[in-house]
Amino acid sequence: MHHPKQQYALNAVPNEAPRPEELLDELFRRAVAECKLAVELIGARDARAKGTAINKALEIVEALDMALDHSVAPDLCAHLESLYLYVQERLVRANIEFDAAPVTEAAKILEDLRGAFAQAAEMNASK
Repeated sequence: MHHPKQQYALNAVPNEAPRPEELLDELFRRAVAECKLAVELIGARDARAKGTAINKALEIVEALDMALDHSVAPDLCAHLESLYLYVQERLVRANIEFDAAPVTEAAKILEDLRGAFAQAAEMNASK
């Protein structure tokens, strides 16, 4: 058994916090993974698990939407907000109608956004 200070050190937050672009990439990755899981669960006719996966994806997309800073890039944020709202609508439709097509479409949009943000981060890092 560890001394309390040793235990605290083992459980402590790492000294180096992830960069914003890493957090963003992880959010997109998780949202896409939940969408893909939902597609599998729709195929398996597992309503409860499908709903859980779609709700997790919805929570992530909502967090992405809420994190937009319209004061920094109003036009970009307005476009992203529209995309996030559309993705949310597709996920809700998939959940209600037990249909894989809307959630597949949502996953594709999220994958494309993930790629675009990764490319922008690379370009920014090379400056």
